Amino acid sequence: MGRKIKYRFSGKTKDGKSVVAGCFTMYDSTGMPLPVMFTLISLQGWVPDIVYFYECAKNAGWKEKTIYSRLEEACLDGFNKKYWHEVKERLDFYIKFMSSSELQKENPKLYTRYKNKYD
Repeated sequence: MGRKIKYRFSGKTKDGKSVVAGCFTMYDSTGMPLPVMFTLISLQGWVPDIVYFYECAKNAGWKEKTIYSRLEEACLDGFNKKYWHEVKERLDFYIKFMSSSELQKENPKLYTRYKNKYD
């Protein structure tokens, strides 16, 4: 009998899809290939929490290039090219947003709220 996968959810998208958190932890602790994991998530009609994956991978010492490479492969296998482009665009925005010293100065409460969510 196969091992049952327990998913954690971090929210819902605007169109009502459940957002799965903990993909990096599952990948890192079980060794489940990301493309397989993303395919299983996609088949359920869910989406992975990409920002949480990014933050966990960065905290584990992964380089940004490696994170993008692994996410691209998993998104293309589990979803499609259009989905990967949307993910990349949003992740690029997130990285720029979080590293913005202007944001930290102009709106420290907003910056702190987003930063604390992933620390």
